[in-house]
Amino acid sequence: MRIVTTYFASILLILSCGQKNSQYPDEDEMRQEVLFHFSYLNNAWGYQNRGWFVDRQGLMKSYSINDPDQWNLAQESGPDSGYISQEALLANYDQADGQILEINYFELLEKYRLINPAAYGTYSELRSQGADRGAIQYFCYHWDYQRGRFKQVLLSLSGDFSRQNLAPEAGMIDLWLKELNEAYYDTLAST
Repeated sequence: MRIVTTYFASILLILSCGQKNSQYPDEDEMRQEVLFHFSYLNNAWGYQNRGWFVDRQGLMKSYSINDPDQWNLAQESGPDSGYISQEALLANYDQADGQILEINYFELLEKYRLINPAAYGTYSELRSQGADRGAIQYFCYHWDYQRGRFKQVLLSLSGDFSRQNLAPEAGMIDLWLKELNEAYYDTLAST
């Protein structure tokens, strides 16, 4: 009986060592540089484009662009509508030079794991909200292996128009990004 108990204990130990512990993820899990993005864009009184990115190191970095020629937009029509090349996305990200916050790795990983299901969410109807308010947008980026480009996944839009990504995971990311945005504005108010 003692031999059988020792045998089963050894098998359980071997099996448990072979399984991944989800508390300690692979360091290569987040391969893409840019994960999340907040954007305020308004053309009502001249070009205004400001916002921030969150990268895979958990750095939240701000940008402010006054020249539309310095910014790469996702494709707006055609079969690649909503997609942006890695080079174009990184060129935008490279303009973010103000570090705002550093996000805990495990919190970031939790939100990163929601990107894939959020990328397949459906959207609410586009509704007009007013004029000259601009566009306040929250995004995440999902790598599309077939296209070799990033899908710029809209989580929410407000301003002149409103729209929501209806995937529950998109809602969780959107709420988190809005909390980060509040923290960002709190740091601006305290300086």
